[in-house]
Amino acid sequence: REKGGQAGKGTTAGTQEAARPAPEEMDFNVDPSLLGMSFSDSTLGLRFRPPLGWPPLEPDLFEKTREAYSKLARAERFTSRPVRIFSDGEKRFFLILAEFPHWPAPLDPYVAFADYARQLQGPISDLNIDQTFYRHGNLDVYHLIITNAAMVDHRLIILRDSRPPVQVDYLLPRVGYPDYLKTIE
Repeated sequence: REKGGQAGKGTTAGTQEAARPAPEEMDFNVDPSLLGMSFSDSTLGLRFRPPLGWPPLEPDLFEKTREAYSKLARAERFTSRPVRIFSDGEKRFFLILAEFPHWPAPLDPYVAFADYARQLQGPISDLNIDQTFYRHGNLDVYHLIITNAAMVDHRLIILRDSRPPVQVDYLLPRVGYPDYLKTIE
């Protein structure tokens, strides 16, 4: 569910504070029966519940995935590194929690996200990107819905004071996507 408009609209480096969007408060109707057990991760500073029936990725597959990310990674501020990955039994749907090891603190994330969306889109891309900022409880969230013909990625970048943001991706094939909307919420 999105409210709001384009992230970073009217934001420039010279007007960081004045241009910062005032995020709307978002409420979600969470159905606890759709969620698995609770995890707490001190590296990320988060407590979360993956979808029911989505266990953590097996250690060897997790390490292979992290290696693949590191080969793709350029030492850019927006390159994330997986810390935890959960998946359905068939490994078609994923929940990926990631950190930004090269986040250039004290860069204002609201200023940075206009660049972030442009980098994702790239010059020759079939991606469609919808983006918004909102507040949920005490968290400010930059939410992107990144789609192409095959996949949907609900990417949440959780902003935190004095710490790099945390990235949460719900990566799903378009075919099964509608069945998981309530779970993602």
